[in-house]
Amino acid sequence: MTLNELMKELGNVYWRLEEIIKKSEFELYDDLSALEIDWNDPEELFLVDELRAILKKINDVNKTVQYLNAQIKVSGRLHRNSYGRFEVNGYEFHCGDGIEALMVDPYDGESRWVASRIEHDMNDFYIVGYKDVKLEDLYVRVRN
Repeated sequence: MTLNELMKELGNVYWRLEEIIKKSEFELYDDLSALEIDWNDPEELFLVDELRAILKKINDVNKTVQYLNAQIKVSGRLHRNSYGRFEVNGYEFHCGDGIEALMVDPYDGESRWVASRIEHDMNDFYIVGYKDVKLEDLYVRVRN
């Protein structure tokens, strides 16, 4: 199986799992209180706890699959603009914005994309988890 084939398979599963999440109303009621439950039955309470944990994981997986399938909106080298913010090809980053950066792995020396977000520490902007990485001229991208 190739990576593309795996992504396609995950995309197929995504829609079915999304349907289950919607039917359970998990995104609105993550305690599963929208379901018909006998709150006095220990077995049903056990199932609620277990299913809540499962649905949280499914929801997290679905959000990641959706993110990975999103198109690249913009990519290029970061530079500081005249307002003191970092931008790439006219896209200006603000605190909390998602970003993918091409980083060199310190263990194997290979370049790979890492997903994170931009923040500011009252001194300067940085990528969460990579505070020591210089942003100027860093190759980055943003998904829709």
